[in-house]
Amino acid sequence: MRICLFEDHRVTQLYPITLARPAFDIRVGAFTLLERLRLGAGTSLIQFRVRDYLEEVSTRLIPEAAENQSTRQTVLVINSRLAGLQADLNQLTALPENNVLVNQDVLIGGKLAEADWNRIHAADPDLVPQLRNLPTVSVTDGSATLLQYPWDVVRWNGDLLRQDAERIFRTPSGTDIQVPGIHCVEEENIWLGSHVSLKPGVVLDASEGPIMLDDGARVLPNAFLEGPLYVGKNSLIKAGAKIYENTTIGPVCKVGGEVEESILHSYSNKQHEGFLGHAYLGSWVNIGADSNNSDLKNNYGTVRMWVNGQWMDSGTQFLGMIMGDHSKCGINSTINTGTVIGFNCNLYGPDLHPKYIPSFTWGGAGHYVPYQLEKAMAVAERVMARRKVTFDDADRRLFREIFIRTEPDRKANNILP
Repeated sequence: MRICLFEDHRVTQLYPITLARPAFDIRVGAFTLLERLRLGAGTSLIQFRVRDYLEEVSTRLIPEAAENQSTRQTVLVINSRLAGLQADLNQLTALPENNVLVNQDVLIGGKLAEADWNRIHAADPDLVPQLRNLPTVSVTDGSATLLQYPWDVVRWNGDLLRQDAERIFRTPSGTDIQVPGIHCVEEENIWLGSHVSLKPGVVLDASEGPIMLDDGARVLPNAFLEGPLYVGKNSLIKAGAKIYENTTIGPVCKVGGEVEESILHSYSNKQHEGFLGHAYLGSWVNIGADSNNSDLKNNYGTVRMWVNGQWMDSGTQFLGMIMGDHSKCGINSTINTGTVIGFNCNLYGPDLHPKYIPSFTWGGAGHYVPYQLEKAMAVAERVMARRKVTFDDADRRLFREIFIRTEPDRKANNILP
């Protein structure tokens, strides 16, 4: 069976998480949505329909999409915001041919014969109107696991970590956990990939959920790790770190201080003391020493967050910050409850920052200006080179496109030269 992942108009509700990446590259649980889908569907024949400026980014993630896939197979068309849980995939694969699965007014996906797929995807770059004309089947349990808003990613992380552990634990641990000076609570709920390094004084507490340390992860002395927790390949947990439940740390990250119920996508650093809670950090993010974000209001009310040009009530009591790719904050930064920080921002100063900061914003202490595009790209190139990753022409095109697309937002929020 062939798969095509498509984005619908609601993908913008997940900004800034999805501003520089397709929705299927959101990391939640131990995997990105694409990684979980690959594991659940058991196929490498994947195509995509995404926003035009993300074509190159998406091809990096799914290189086989550039190949000719004109095989005579049924095509499973899947909303790229779907978490990829096995129950959702089972509902899609069980559809009669040329039917779509819906949850109220939201299209989850569909199952098409090859000829009908060729006709539909050739007729309109936007698949959704074409698919909505097909016969519909409603989801069997009244819901489907589609991400809608940034707080969904944070809120669902613990449940997805537990479900992902069921798959990960099928592979035997690649590192012996019996290291002198390591204290494990419920060792049977701990999984180590290959070449994992644990230093003396480390505590792994899996009494409330699984702990998964992937290949090449390192944990320095006296760090406390509590499950459910996933630490990605070649990531580093600093000495004395306190990493609490429902946390995902993607590959090649460095994390220290206190972290709770948060997600770091990849290649991001929060190395020093300071609190990060109920937050989502994109890729290539850096949090300065002694910086903190609030994740609970003083009145214990639900947290409002800026979504697509308006304030929305998240309906949740705990919600920290959402920080887009390539954004940074300097030492002693103070981030309010439910703050949204866009793509490629550079913030500094101990004063409380506004709860919404548009992409490509530079400044602090109430004075913010546009972050000059050429300077932003030069910094990104230096940052990525330190991890032996090349900032190439595709990255430059992406930066320029996002800079242009977000300029009206900066003007509307008085981020002016």
